[in-house]
Amino acid sequence: MSPNFGKPVSLNWNDVKNSETHFQAFILQNLQVENNNFYPEIFGRNIVWIGNEVFAGSGMQKIDLMTIEKINETRLLFRIIELKHPKSRMGLNFAKSQLEYYINWAREDVGGHIRGAFQFNIKPILLTLTRRFSSVSQNVRNEIQSLSSISFEPEIWEIDFTGKVNKVL
Repeated sequence: MSPNFGKPVSLNWNDVKNSETHFQAFILQNLQVENNNFYPEIFGRNIVWIGNEVFAGSGMQKIDLMTIEKINETRLLFRIIELKHPKSRMGLNFAKSQLEYYINWAREDVGGHIRGAFQFNIKPILLTLTRRFSSVSQNVRNEIQSLSSISFEPEIWEIDFTGKVNKVL
């Protein structure tokens, strides 16, 4: 088999079933800076920056996806997005601690690392690929909701294998 150098690889919804890496690559393939129409309710519409596997600290922790959305001339919204796939090594039960770590790493007001990122403009999002909706337990919902004490309106979204979305929180 010869390497695929220089030839773009295009993923589709069938590919996202394979792994979290495929899910992440599919999202990145479809996100757009400025006028994003790919699930703007999750990723933002007026995106000015997209990050993939963003290093968060020295412990080799990496934020799956991060977008910065320009709300107006003076306001930005930092979306920290944790992906979960049915085949993920770390399940939904670890999502709260992961997001909490990333929020605290980012928040400038607590010694964090992203200029302009504060409790009022960091939005943590748990995005899970699921075979069926309502797969997120009440316990996980409560844990993610508790992040509102250190961030702005945490959300949980489900996407099924056909691309339909469901807002859980």
